[in-house]
Amino acid sequence: MDKEKLYKILEFNKSHSKEISTAKNIFYDSIGRQNPVVISDMQTLAQLIFDNKGYKFLRIPMKSKEIGAFQLRFNNSNYLVLNTSKSLANNNFAIAHELYHVLVQNNSTGNTADLYLNNYDEIEEEQMANAFAGAVIMPTEDVKSVVGLLEKKRVPIEEEQKHPYIHELITVFALMSYYQTTYMSVVIRCYELDIFDTGDSLLMNILLKNNSEEKQKELFRNMPMRKGDVSIMEPTGEDDFEKLFDEAKKIGEKNVARGLITLEDLEYRLEGLRNAYLYVREEA
Repeated sequence: MDKEKLYKILEFNKSHSKEISTAKNIFYDSIGRQNPVVISDMQTLAQLIFDNKGYKFLRIPMKSKEIGAFQLRFNNSNYLVLNTSKSLANNNFAIAHELYHVLVQNNSTGNTADLYLNNYDEIEEEQMANAFAGAVIMPTEDVKSVVGLLEKKRVPIEEEQKHPYIHELITVFALMSYYQTTYMSVVIRCYELDIFDTGDSLLMNILLKNNSEEKQKELFRNMPMRKGDVSIMEPTGEDDFEKLFDEAKKIGEKNVARGLITLEDLEYRLEGLRNAYLYVREEA
């Protein structure tokens, strides 16, 4: 991401603040809350919401490094598929992004694949989903409280000399760990809430320069006073396919017994299901 794109994102979020606020209210209503709250386990909460909306939530490690998650309609069923070859932080942001499409857009038809996370598309619906995800993962007042606590921490002089803007980097990585979300979503949120100054060109250069997972992993491991564990930067590799396959097989066997389909037809469909899985599956 370059400066121009970052400025466009910030301007978009500012000009659409009312719509983003409305979207957040829809989300909080769906979980029975009247006020913003920090979600300690975004994936579990999202799974409950998707279940209520008639979606089956699947985690599959895919060979694609671009797709974070996508909706799929298959055999009259809706699926929300999460790419677990991406990092845990990316997964959490992707699933929050997808909540916007399901809850706010009520997008439940057709097959779609969305590129999000560090790929902020210029399509308005995708920008709205990204802004929504950042806002519900990192509630305004809570972010400000955490940042206030971080400002009281002292950094050794040698670290300040070694890393320009060490305080800002510590803030980013602490918030990443606390909210278990992506680097760029935290950076954008900090600019949105005036924690960082958009007029500080050098700071923006440093933040954008470190917008790669390899650089972030290195900084995250070595960052003084970092919070939490480096595992949010790693993929979980969770795989729900066998559970899905067994479910499809049991349903198919019942339909064979009822005479609705033949055994050969069931075997053909199950083979197609597994082939589709192997096609998208993360290569060993």
